[in-house]
Amino acid sequence: MKCPNCGFEVAEGNLFCGECGTPVSAPTPPPAESFGYTPPAPAEQKGPLPDWAYIVLAVLSGLFALSSCLCVPICFGPLGIASGLVLLTSQNKTYKYVGIGLAIASAIFMILGFVFGAATAILPQLTESTS
Repeated sequence: MKCPNCGFEVAEGNLFCGECGTPVSAPTPPPAESFGYTPPAPAEQKGPLPDWAYIVLAVLSGLFALSSCLCVPICFGPLGIASGLVLLTSQNKTYKYVGIGLAIASAIFMILGFVFGAATAILPQLTESTS
């Protein structure tokens, strides 16, 4: 590159001319539009499902979690855990946190459902044997 002031040959990477001290700048590349190329706009990243599907999954996961404690834990517990984990595929942090919470809640309620089921099966036998 040549100095614009004195014409001295300036080495690449130097910010000033070694002969006269004039600031030199590296040549700027022409804009991309001058070549007829326009880079594509970055696509907005979303999860594999639309937003409404994540909301439906969150509601279903909550219902499965509660049902696993009250009804059939072997059926509704894994459904609640699975639907909560599907929420983790979202790019939205809120859905991810909700999914983790609901998956954990489903697992806890499933365990409680087993405990309550065992207790209701054993308690009548215990009361009959003591009387």
